Amino acid sequence: MVTIWQRDLQPAHTFTVWLLAHGRLPVRARQEYLEDRLCTFCRHDEETMDHIFFRCQTVQQLWGRVRGWLQMRPQMATYRCMLRTFRRQYQGTSTLARARHLAMSAMVHHIWMARNYSMFEGKRFDGELVFRKIQIHVFRTLGVLADQVLRHE
Repeated sequence: MVTIWQRDLQPAHTFTVWLLAHGRLPVRARQEYLEDRLCTFCRHDEETMDHIFFRCQTVQQLWGRVRGWLQMRPQMATYRCMLRTFRRQYQGTSTLARARHLAMSAMVHHIWMARNYSMFEGKRFDGELVFRKIQIHVFRTLGVLADQVLRHE
């Protein structure tokens, strides 16, 4: 799992991605004792790991913003696809490659945290807030300004 374990990644983010990669996040579909297994965000489909992180319309908008910001071409539909894409296409030590890895791990972590806040505290998902948190995390971790990330340094 080269994609997951990198020096720039925060331990909490890495742990959340590790749980996702191993199918261990306690999404509603895995909790047999729950009667309500609908997605915490959209309330339309069953809350599976693939749905809550990639297929939910609410989250897809956020992924679109992150992909546009970091010039990421393929759209990822499953967590396995995400890990495979990062392993194959976003290797390297350039600022942009590092930013993509940071954003991916931060995205998974912040989506999971937003899901928990929504589920347990009744707070609505705020995609703009999550996007800003991801950007701030990437910029602070890399110690760069926004234009440096996109210049492929």
